[in-house]
Amino acid sequence: MKPFLQSLLLCSLLLFSDVAQATYHLGAVDPHLTAAQSHAQTRLNGRPPFRSLNPANHRSDYTYRGGYQYHYQPPRIPPPGQRSISLQTEGSVLDEFKPNTSSSSSPPYRLSNPAKANSTSNSDGAADDTCSQDATTGQYPKRLHHHHQCYGDRTRHLDLVFIIDSSRSVRPAEFEKVKIFLADMVDTLDVGSEATRVAVVNYASTVKIEFLLKDHFNKLDLKKAILRIEPLAAGTMTGIAIKTAMNEAFTEQSGARPRSRKISKVAIIVTDGRPQDQVEEVSAEARASGIEIYAVGVDRADMQSLRLMASIPLEDHVFYVETYGVIEKLTSKFRETLCEVK
Repeated sequence: MKPFLQSLLLCSLLLFSDVAQATYHLGAVDPHLTAAQSHAQTRLNGRPPFRSLNPANHRSDYTYRGGYQYHYQPPRIPPPGQRSISLQTEGSVLDEFKPNTSSSSSPPYRLSNPAKANSTSNSDGAADDTCSQDATTGQYPKRLHHHHQCYGDRTRHLDLVFIIDSSRSVRPAEFEKVKIFLADMVDTLDVGSEATRVAVVNYASTVKIEFLLKDHFNKLDLKKAILRIEPLAAGTMTGIAIKTAMNEAFTEQSGARPRSRKISKVAIIVTDGRPQDQVEEVSAEARASGIEIYAVGVDRADMQSLRLMASIPLEDHVFYVETYGVIEKLTSKFRETLCEVK
């Protein structure tokens, strides 16, 4: 009986000690804790009242979270309009002018001489889209977007293979920009079985030939094939991609013309990273076989690797852009380079 009483007394003492210690800590006022609690209570009191426990019942700037409060959210900004690949195959794309009729002043795109609308160029080298109002009908004609294309006696016919990086570092939206760039390039070329033939090699840690030089001889089919390209993800095996293009895409069985016809063989490599394999030796082999290589680096691309891959002179065959968002601007540069007969 005595040991039992001793144990009971010990337990009582321990319980009393814990209660006393907790009371001491609660009694000690920490000014920082008090300020933090006061600030939190002020924020809670400043929040707007409940509107509904079901956020689907209304549209507002308040979002129901966790069953407690509606927290203020800044106004949602819609994403910028995304440009998609146009399947227009003619030399121009037509759309309507929509002048601002609420203002009595002349629209900013009005010209005194309508002929200038088709002849002037802006600072970017693109055709001026401006045109003037018809004096008799008062209507504005349709706007004409001119695609500068490789046509005429000085057209350079090519066997052209695009080698595009779709590794994990290339985000889906960025890869769509690459596809738009390819479609823009197709628009600038004189495509045909007896003109320029186009193929695409897609690579990451593996390599996939999306279509061969013999597969499509018109722009509409080419652009539809480009639309169907999907990224491969994973690594960046640029060397293997170059070797695949040389051994499989630039062969007569795949649609490349024989050397006797003196058709230029051109490869355009687009990548945003450092190759995970060796590119110097295979690039030299490709150049020795008669393939002219252009290297386009984006964002984190390794400039030294681009120089090892590209043909000479490097200043004409190595390009760099900071983001995929501006890669389309290279179209005009390639148009100047690829359209001229050397």
